[in-house]
Amino acid sequence: MARAVAHGRSPWVSTHLSWPGGVNLLTNATLIGAGLVLVPVTWLWGPLVAFNVAATVALAGSALSAQLVGRRLGLGWWPALLGGLVAGCGPTTIAQLDGGHLHVASTFLLPPLILGAGRVAVGAARPWRWGLVIGALAAGQLLVGEELLAIAGLGLGVALVMALLSCPRALDLRSLVRGGAAAGAAFVVLAAWPLAVQFFGPGHIHGAIQQGDRYPDDLTAFVVPARQLWLGGTAAHSLTTRFSSEGGAYLGIGLVVVSAAVVVRRWRIPAVRVAGLTGAVVAVLSLGSRLVVAGHRTGVPLPWAVVAHLPLIESLLPVRLGILLDLVAGGLLAVAVGELWTWGRARPAGAVGAATVSGLVVLVCVVPLVPRLPMRATRWPVPRLFGVPDRAGIPADAVVVVAPYPSGRDPQVEMWLAVAGARWASAGGTYFVPDRQGRVTIGGPAPASAVVDTRLESGEGPDVLAPLAPTVRAELAASGARAVLVGPMAHAEQVVAWWTATLGRPPRLIGGVDVWNLPDR
Repeated sequence: MARAVAHGRSPWVSTHLSWPGGVNLLTNATLIGAGLVLVPVTWLWGPLVAFNVAATVALAGSALSAQLVGRRLGLGWWPALLGGLVAGCGPTTIAQLDGGHLHVASTFLLPPLILGAGRVAVGAARPWRWGLVIGALAAGQLLVGEELLAIAGLGLGVALVMALLSCPRALDLRSLVRGGAAAGAAFVVLAAWPLAVQFFGPGHIHGAIQQGDRYPDDLTAFVVPARQLWLGGTAAHSLTTRFSSEGGAYLGIGLVVVSAAVVVRRWRIPAVRVAGLTGAVVAVLSLGSRLVVAGHRTGVPLPWAVVAHLPLIESLLPVRLGILLDLVAGGLLAVAVGELWTWGRARPAGAVGAATVSGLVVLVCVVPLVPRLPMRATRWPVPRLFGVPDRAGIPADAVVVVAPYPSGRDPQVEMWLAVAGARWASAGGTYFVPDRQGRVTIGGPAPASAVVDTRLESGEGPDVLAPLAPTVRAELAASGARAVLVGPMAHAEQVVAWWTATLGRPPRLIGGVDVWNLPDR
């Protein structure tokens, strides 16, 4: 985003990634909105600092947003604080952040979005004004995390159905229609351009992008702590390793019991009733199309099978619906703690008792959700050259061939290129790009040079791969590549020897990278 802003380029498509086809950034959940906001940080301190700022804000901002909405709904600061912590820093959020999925962990727009929808549903004074706010928030969420927008839409749809079934008199249908129309109009105006690029622009993909049925929640995941939590010890780890790779649905027995008790006790309050029913339905949907228990797939069909193959929904991962469960559980916990404080204030002698019971509730519900600290971080050394790319003498926007090949096997190369300011175009990368039929692939077809680098990195000798040299030279000429860069990698000496033989001259060692500058063709 920093380079796009600096050079007046499209924020939706990049031809510097996965060259020559490029990447549709909207399809790849690249946090375009966050990237635009953090452009000054990227300019001043680079993309690694910007990433860490985004990761920090994903947790702190989400918790603060949920807390402020709780206060707006009349909760005290203490109940709102606890509810905000669970809603914004719950196990699903922690697990997604641990996996680097910032677009799923950044939930700070969801609480006000849900608040606005609730206001419109019960009859706001000016529903069209709330509708405009909802539409603007939805458009913002599209650029922060489109999958979260779909999850929020699904959750609000479930909540509306639950409200119609359980408390239809609490709804104001006229307000819903007016607010919904305003929200739809605002969203279409603000989101038409990026959505048109995503579904019809360069690099758009036909069909499913992800296989949602491969990532359901395990039934036992709600009460077995994930490895990202301090409770996730050896005994739990032996079970959680069988879960989906994105497991994080843990709520704990205490929080489940307290949430259920609040719903039963305050069933007469429509908001609590709808929240409880919505949470139960979302929990079932998060289990996917077939029930999985302790890592074993059963043949028991579940409701998700009805919607799993619908357009757009087919790419949604059920396990990520846990984000909504964190929000619901946080809200119900805040109601429970708020009730205890209200009860204590109403009885002079009951204040101590209320504080004691509140402490027990926190101990049972919140303490088990504390993440394992320090949180896991990935540390990759960056060759010095990429920090000062001008030293290589390679023109800006030139095509370069990088070894190791940017892929899931060597993802750190994408970071090297980012640290260089996305200055050069390179093939490969772990991006969703279409094949010739428009179906999803990761990184697109690998050029011959990538095949050579991968085989050399696996230990094959340069002489064995010598017959591929003419094909690689033809590729370099056709692409107009201006340089070959070989960074630190396994069997680097063999890679350097192969490229030296292929290009007919030795490289220059610049900033820890072997560089061959190529003539301008």
